[in-house]
Amino acid sequence: AVRLHPVFVEILEEVFAEAAAMGITLKITSGFRSVGEQRRLFRRLGPGQAARPGESFHNFGLAVDLRASPPDALDEVGVIAEEHGLRWGGRFTGGLREPWHIDMGSVISIQEARQAVTPDQLVEVV
Repeated sequence: AVRLHPVFVEILEEVFAEAAAMGITLKITSGFRSVGEQRRLFRRLGPGQAARPGESFHNFGLAVDLRASPPDALDEVGVIAEEHGLRWGGRFTGGLREPWHIDMGSVISIQEARQAVTPDQLVEVV
């Protein structure tokens, strides 16, 4: 189970349903990450490969990493996510392309998330 912001969950449910209608099965591999978890990931992967602690939408339950079946369907899922107003990591620039990642970055800034989202707002998703 992962923890996510309920508004994000509502949009993800639509993305998952649309993907399923196309024969694509999705599994969330990562959702909310604490700042400490993000710090460890950043130390392991380094700048350009992971967001700095407190700078990731994962830190606010506003991002997921996905696995798709079939595996080559992530680009299709990215397009679906964008059609639902989400930001898709497959379009990240600067050498950091993450086709498995979708977040609320097109709707809310990190600064706004920092001010508005608290961990007690997150809900558990199976």
